[in-house]
Amino acid sequence: MNIYEDSNELKAETIEETMQEDAEEVGEKEEKAAGVLKLTKPYEINGELTKEISYDLNFVKPIQYINLVTRLGKKESISVPELNINVQIGYFALASGIPVSELKRMPSTQDFTAACSLVRNFLLGTSDMESEEE
Repeated sequence: MNIYEDSNELKAETIEETMQEDAEEVGEKEEKAAGVLKLTKPYEINGELTKEISYDLNFVKPIQYINLVTRLGKKESISVPELNINVQIGYFALASGIPVSELKRMPSTQDFTAACSLVRNFLLGTSDMESEEE
């Protein structure tokens, strides 16, 4: 038996295991990217009392994100889009299907910042996304 063959088989198994782990991790992140934001203070959106907002952060396409940042960049200087609150709420609007003007009318600053935090964590790839489950 050739030692190089054993080594290659070991590498192939290791690569497959790594790829499987990566796929599982991506699946977990995708599950966390969609959810429901439960509001601490319900309010009316289009004449309907809203207690929670469903969203899917993966729904937003890269071109939509680019257009959002470009449009907002014409109004203000944006050095790090992922940390800009207007980019965050704009992204959440795209992910939830609710207009930005309606989201900005939230009676609770806590709810507003929770929505922004979900987007920030998603865009920066941080794993701390427990707000969506509360």
